[in-house]
Amino acid sequence: MILIPYLNYFASAWTTLACYLAMTILCYTIGKRFYEFRIEWKKITIIFLLTLGSYFLYEFFWHESIYDKNLGRFIRIFFFAIPLFIYFQLDKKEIKKVARGHL
Repeated sequence: MILIPYLNYFASAWTTLACYLAMTILCYTIGKRFYEFRIEWKKITIIFLLTLGSYFLYEFFWHESIYDKNLGRFIRIFFFAIPLFIYFQLDKKEIKKVARGHL
């Protein structure tokens, strides 16, 4: 509430991000005491980079361009579906395993 006069709606967004980050860190640190689990940093990094890359492609080539009107707005879906498609292609076998309920 302290930041709202200065940052408006951005204050609530940053606060939410901070809360989710704190919850994630707490869940990880408390959870690793009781359960052994592996974190697949390589996959997390690939997903993060693909998503970030598609976002920057959109911002650099498409956002606020003359084509970003009316029907052309559906191209946005394409820019943000790229990482999903690439990830599915890279990890097809494991996704199918999880969908069948075989963890």
